[in-house]
Amino acid sequence: MWTREVNSPQAFEEDQFEESYEGYELQHLSQGQYHSLVNHRRQLQLAQLASVMETIADNRPINPTDSLEITAGGAMAFDPSFIDQLAKYSPLVGAAVVEIGGWGGWVKRETTPKEPTDGGTMGFLDEEDLAVLETGAEEVDLPAKAAEDLLRQYASSLFGTTWVNEDAEIEGWQIGMNVLKRTKDGKELASSLLTQLPLTSTPRVEKLLKHTTEQGLEQTASDIAFNWATHLQSNTQNYGDILHFLALAASFNADARKKLHEITTFLLEQSLLSSGPFPAKNETDPRLQHLLSSPSECASEILRFEISGYAALRTFYALRESAPGTAVKALTAVIRAAGEPIDGGVWDKEWESPVEPTVLPAVLRELLTCADAIGVTEALDVCKVLTDWEACGESLRKASVEVGPEGSWVDLGNQGDVVKRVRQRLCGVLARGWLKSGE
Repeated sequence: MWTREVNSPQAFEEDQFEESYEGYELQHLSQGQYHSLVNHRRQLQLAQLASVMETIADNRPINPTDSLEITAGGAMAFDPSFIDQLAKYSPLVGAAVVEIGGWGGWVKRETTPKEPTDGGTMGFLDEEDLAVLETGAEEVDLPAKAAEDLLRQYASSLFGTTWVNEDAEIEGWQIGMNVLKRTKDGKELASSLLTQLPLTSTPRVEKLLKHTTEQGLEQTASDIAFNWATHLQSNTQNYGDILHFLALAASFNADARKKLHEITTFLLEQSLLSSGPFPAKNETDPRLQHLLSSPSECASEILRFEISGYAALRTFYALRESAPGTAVKALTAVIRAAGEPIDGGVWDKEWESPVEPTVLPAVLRELLTCADAIGVTEALDVCKVLTDWEACGESLRKASVEVGPEGSWVDLGNQGDVVKRVRQRLCGVLARGWLKSGE
């Protein structure tokens, strides 16, 4: 094979030439410099190729003790039995022979390798290249399915290889996916294999999601995201990461959509129970912090919707001491959201809302802590929701919960004391507003 004498004058000259362009971006070179560099590298590659061709052209007999050389020679002599055997000694060489033979037209494939489809000839073989591969070829009588199965088996084995190039962070499944792209029904097999890969870290999952989405495997990406979210929920309290991956899965997974709502409801309820943000600010994971501080930057519309009520409640807790008027506006937004499923006095349990109406009494109790800051507009909004809540009758009243004296959920009871107290305070606000407007 081609080798270069390290200390030869030619090697020194080549190194000097390359070093003269070191640090330059191609787009910053002049036209003359660019063509000089390209021509130099082309001449070097041609010299390498010429050396390799001389070696191949030598009268080198096949090593009769090397099974791989024997089977490779038989395959190149168009004996189909050797191609089948070749994969036993080297799946890589066997797969390469099938692909090259398919492009050359002397190995039958279930696909049509010459079609200019994505990955059909790996994007770099033109018609002249294919003509060279066909030269002197005889069609190999190997069933198309057998050839395709050989590629599938090779690709599948790559999914079990952790690193193909650890320095470049290239994993086996990445190479395997590219091979399967060029096989019949390869997407289906890739999808099945990808969902079986161990999920060991968030960066690895994000890498998997990026590649599967780019390959059009949206359902597979959804399954991976949901599995990782489930793992995180069982083993961590990184609610931001959990919500993020559930949101990625939600478009193709009804269970993920349901769980996303359940977790945001849980976070809201825990905050109401403790009458403060849950988790506390210093215990919030970075992704949840970012979601709460910059909701407009969240790409998922579903996640922005589901987290809106919880985010508004946290805003209330953050401002109720320093800016009670702004805090009341945030809490009123939570109350309006809880009132959406009971609009008109009928509880529509199928209505999607970021806040369940059953927590309204607990939210109203928080409103009482800032009653003096309630404005007329907020009072009217809350009164409308209270009217709808009362019109829903016993079914909603019995399902609703209140925060007990020890920070636990208790049944609301028949009296609905907190609702009555809020209504009384609202009446006072509206009366003062009416008197003020008449002055």
